[in-house]
Amino acid sequence: MADHCIPPEHWARDHYSTLAYAMHCIGTNKGTPKSRHMRTAPGGPKRGDVRGDWALHLLTEKEGYPTRLKGGKFVCGTKHDDWACLEDCEAVGILVNVGTGLIPRYVCTDEGFKVGSWVKMYMDTRDNGRGANTMTLEWSRVLEETGFDQKLALEQAAALGTVDLSEALRRAGAEVA
Repeated sequence: MADHCIPPEHWARDHYSTLAYAMHCIGTNKGTPKSRHMRTAPGGPKRGDVRGDWALHLLTEKEGYPTRLKGGKFVCGTKHDDWACLEDCEAVGILVNVGTGLIPRYVCTDEGFKVGSWVKMYMDTRDNGRGANTMTLEWSRVLEETGFDQKLALEQAAALGTVDLSEALRRAGAEVA
């Protein structure tokens, strides 16, 4: 996981819709996202199910679709794609990749399930699931609605054996006990 993850206070539509899609995959596809449904940066890591028309799913400098952030801001360049949004979800303990870099497979921590299922429900009930109002959805509201405890989520991720707890807490800015 990268050191340059975007904190959830800055997340907007792209992070929330990617999280909702990951929740769908956890429920229907054993946690493995389909690359054809993911924005993938050029030169980014290749994923296992990319074949045939893979070039259609890559971002290009000209057609780039930057990650939208809170306040109408964007991530500069095309290196932050949907896969990076999932890494951001990993960084706060919502998701854990129990697969590989080539074929990622995600599971939720118990705390992450509260966030992911609430976001998916929120998006499904707003504007027929097209992600309405996720540009203005505040992380503080997600916390209020779900009771998400980031430290507990990171401990749960560490218990799955894929995350170094002290490193995850350092990245999250939490105190290491």
